Amino acid sequence: MNEEAMLFERIAAAARAGRPVALAVVTGTSRSSPRKAGARMLVHADGSTFGTIGGGVLESLVIEEARKAIAAGAPVRLEYSLDPEDPDNITMCCGGEVEIFVDVIRTQAPIVILGGGHVGERIARVAEAIGIPYIVADDRAAYASRERFPAAADVCHGPFGEALSRIPVTRETFVVICTHGHAHDLLCLREALRTEAAYIGVIASRGKAERFRRQIEEEGVVRYDDRVYSPIGLDLGDSSPGQIALSVMAEIVGIRSGGTAAHKRLAVEPPAADVIK
Repeated sequence: MNEEAMLFERIAAAARAGRPVALAVVTGTSRSSPRKAGARMLVHADGSTFGTIGGGVLESLVIEEARKAIAAGAPVRLEYSLDPEDPDNITMCCGGEVEIFVDVIRTQAPIVILGGGHVGERIARVAEAIGIPYIVADDRAAYASRERFPAAADVCHGPFGEALSRIPVTRETFVVICTHGHAHDLLCLREALRTEAAYIGVIASRGKAERFRRQIEEEGVVRYDDRVYSPIGLDLGDSSPGQIALSVMAEIVGIRSGGTAAHKRLAVEPPAADVIK
């Protein structure tokens, strides 16, 4: 695989995992410069890179600006002087100027499904069908496998207590807890509350949800807050795994998109403007 193919494969891998990256491209040069127009470098949020736009001080400055662009979620155009006679020179003496465009590539953050059983597997199917990436974690090897979740951005096998430390969780992450036991659900809820996750949904009856809330509050280690949706999902009147998955994903899409989940048939249309003839 050549360097260009590797670059785009890394961009695709970041997209599958829901990780934003920046692509810095040399768009113009004059006189002497380290690399010509078209040179590219991929920059991750942690500052790691792939490819080069010339190295040295120039590259260090662009990496820093690219990280800022990722944080801001906005592209940026950069210009640098490499002329030692120029007071704005960046301490490189190639003798020319260089222009660089930094584009930010963002995708939807994958939902994190803690539990790969019947409900978790149905939630993954619905997410895949509507184009939302997902990550699955389970402490049972048979339920955390590529064979079971071939389209997952990642599949993590290991103790539930360690899952969220191995998965990137940001303020855009939606976490769904549907493990194979109440103790695991509570453990995952406790760990999820330590993160910045935007949404924490827990499969539970109202009684179980209330017990979990009381226990978390009595422990006083983490704060139980309004990010928790438990019982999870919209009330669609059915409790089969497939219908639960549909209700969960409908709730997630509604929250992500700012929807109301109200029947559109009941929406009040704005009055039509009078037509002057």
